[in-house]
Amino acid sequence: MKIRFFSLFLALASSALIAGCGGEPPASDLAAAKGALDAARAAGAEKFAASDYSAAQGAYSGAEQAVNTESEKLFKNFDQSKQMIADAKAKADRAKAAAEAEKGRQRSAA
Repeated sequence: MKIRFFSLFLALASSALIAGCGGEPPASDLAAAKGALDAARAAGAEKFAASDYSAAQGAYSGAEQAVNTESEKLFKNFDQSKQMIADAKAKADRAKAAAEAEKGRQRSAA
C-alpha cells in the first residue's frame, strides 16, 4: 500500500514538474514587438511622435525584462509577459502611425 501511494505521488510530482518547466519564452512575439519598435523609429517616431515612441520603448524594455525574469524561474508562466509584449507592439504601432500622421500634417502645412 505504501509503495503504491509513493508511486502515485512520484508520478504526479513528475508530471507537475515537467508541465511547469516546459514553458518556452515567447521569442517570436518579442521579435515582432522589436520589429514594430524598429519600424516606428524608421518612420521618424523619435522626432515626430516622441512621447508615443518613448512609451513604446519603455513597454518593450519592461516586456523584455519580464521574459528574462520568467525564463530564470523553475516554473515558467509567460502569460503576463505575452500581454506586456502585445502592449509594447501596440504602442510601437501607435507611435509609427502618429509619426506618419505628423509628417503628413507638416507636409500639408508647408
